[in-house]
Amino acid sequence: MEYDWKGKQILVADDERLNFILLNGLLRNTNAEIHWAENGEDAINACRNLPIDLILMDLRMPIVNGLEATRAIKAISPETLIIVQTSFNQPEDETGCMLAGCDAFITKPIDRDNVLMLIDNFFKTT
Repeated sequence: MEYDWKGKQILVADDERLNFILLNGLLRNTNAEIHWAENGEDAINACRNLPIDLILMDLRMPIVNGLEATRAIKAISPETLIIVQTSFNQPEDETGCMLAGCDAFITKPIDRDNVLMLIDNFFKTT
């Protein structure tokens, strides 16, 4: 399936460059503009300076972790969609993410088709 998210800005917040490269490749053919934040503080600053539509947020990052960044971003821009993407998949992790304001929770390794459908569904309903 092909997706056309022209005009959408997606931020990948992940301290691992390889994860960014993987997600950037996954999103490359969607026509969305892709940005990278290497830590939660950079993600917060990106949301202050850019009209970010959706964030793929890692939980474990230096300086400011994903949950703290989510809370701060939702305070600045409540309409920004945040999908946590993490290799930690304990039930309490998902619950904590939802309580922090995340819109969805997915585990690594990322299933390409599922994440693209999830993002597309979010864009269609907002």
